[in-house]
Amino acid sequence: MLTLSPLDQQRFGFPVAKGLLLEHVPGTSVVERARALGARLAIVRIPVTLLATAQSLEERGAILCDTLVHYVKRYEAPPLGKPPEGYTCTAASPDDADEVASLSRATFANYFGHYHSDPRLERKLCDEIYSSWAGHSCRDPAFADHVLMVRGPANDLAAFATIKRISDQRCQGVLYGVSSAHQKRGLYAFLVNEAARWSLSQGAPEFLYSTQLTNLGVQKVYCRSGYEPVEYFYTFHLWLDD
Repeated sequence: MLTLSPLDQQRFGFPVAKGLLLEHVPGTSVVERARALGARLAIVRIPVTLLATAQSLEERGAILCDTLVHYVKRYEAPPLGKPPEGYTCTAASPDDADEVASLSRATFANYFGHYHSDPRLERKLCDEIYSSWAGHSCRDPAFADHVLMVRGPANDLAAFATIKRISDQRCQGVLYGVSSAHQKRGLYAFLVNEAARWSLSQGAPEFLYSTQLTNLGVQKVYCRSGYEPVEYFYTFHLWLDD
């Protein structure tokens, strides 16, 4: 159900438990498990269909911090497409980690994920979550199996995408970022296709994206690329200070 998150403890300085619940679990059971782990904060994700679980968590003081939507497409053939004129796309290496982390820090500066939605978490520490994640993705297969980098005409890093294989048949686009200096040039849509091409080359014809329900711009890109919404999830934060 819940397990401790060493990365979150390192970031925030106290024990954090996280878990995905796919069946109904009473809020009292979640609290008991989190306390048994010694957690100060429990982060719980559930399908939106588990309304009884959501209400039970809220009765225990949990707060809703975001709603995610998953989009999936099954590819029969590699999608067409190439980088916009003047841009090049390559695979990142561990040597690129700092540069990718720096761009992630800039692109996610105004992002409002479930960490940022919790007023008890320090905003600066929340900002660093995404840059740290992007940097680790270039170095550690536990974070990503492949990282794409797009460079602009001046050889500056214009965009990146991290990809994780989650099953034999499916890969997932995890973190995507486009520099503010290179937006509205079709780079995000290009990365969607390029990620799918890599996935197919690895024998995984399905590709999944997860984004916040409020992130309409990104969802429009997925829809135009033929993706369909398949499931929705609530993310709750439950503090255990009492």
